[in-house]
Amino acid sequence: MTIKTIGAHRIQHGDIQNGIDELMSGVKADILYSDPPWGGGNLKYWATYNKKTTGAETVPMEFEAFIGKFFGIAESYALKYLLVEYGQRWRDTIQARATGPGSFRTGSRKRFTGQRRND
Repeated sequence: MTIKTIGAHRIQHGDIQNGIDELMSGVKADILYSDPPWGGGNLKYWATYNKKTTGAETVPMEFEAFIGKFFGIAESYALKYLLVEYGQRWRDTIQARATGPGSFRTGSRKRFTGQRRND
């Protein structure tokens, strides 16, 4: 995981599941942007890549569990906006999780914005 500081902003390159506490240092972000891996195959690919490059053993997560964890992190660390880039094929799943009961928007003034790619 790499954390870069650009002016007053901090940016993490790496797995959002690891190091987010260090990145945020107890502060919530006005905007959280993420382009996470989508789909079980992509999650497995990145777990394999991580093992090859770092030697760390990582068990790939099921897609539904990943979605739940991802939005849990977003709820914990995004104060106003969550920007998520995702493929068209996962649109319904992502939008349902972002806007449904118990979602990122429920009971708050937060906004979810999905950015779709045509893949």
